[in-house]
Amino acid sequence: SYSYTETETQQILQAMSQACQQLDALIPQGADDYVKAQMAYTYLIDTASYQESEDDQSIAGVFWKKQAVCAGYARAAQYLLEKLDIPCAVVAGTAD
Repeated sequence: SYSYTETETQQILQAMSQACQQLDALIPQGADDYVKAQMAYTYLIDTASYQESEDDQSIAGVFWKKQAVCAGYARAAQYLLEKLDIPCAVVAGTAD
């Protein structure tokens, strides 16, 4: 669970909005869903480093701190894809 101040919450929301704007600028006019998904993937891997941190499990890690692990990336990808009207679900699990 994460607990943020009002100021931090506003910073996170601003970072999320800015990410959507930046991604929109990268997507070619008339792109299909496959290209949009590719651009979202590229945006995420170019924006945040795979690193454990205080917010690594959440989208705040990707958009605000620029550091996350798999759960943070998955949630950020879901957020961006849904903003692009591409249905997406995060499936959690473990591997041995």
